[in-house]
Amino acid sequence: MESLLIHSSQGKYPVDFDPSLAALVQALMAVPKAVVFIDRTVAGHYRAALAPLLERCPVYEIECSEEEKTLEGCARALTFLQANNASRQTQVIALGGGVLQDIATFCTHVYYRCLKWVYVPT
Repeated sequence: MESLLIHSSQGKYPVDFDPSLAALVQALMAVPKAVVFIDRTVAGHYRAALAPLLERCPVYEIECSEEEKTLEGCARALTFLQANNASRQTQVIALGGGVLQDIATFCTHVYYRCLKWVYVPT
């Protein structure tokens, strides 16, 4: 897998490039305690390929729209984390575009003082 190290004002972080969707799913399966936030459209297109991950982890499907990127929308996501006993050891795997990333990063920052997250852009 190729990797690129990004240097930002917030610190350094790696961007990994998986050669295939199967390789990506395999890498994500290695996350020991995870929940998945996924764009409903992405889930619809790739549900079969993502099945091993989606069957292993609690999944929160989001209709990604600007209307969902509200306090009410984030409250639903936070309720999902709470209902699935997310702890400081939980990582959020976010599969989707910019709206999903905004919701996932906001929620991980306010839930248990910054849960770790893995962003898989589409």
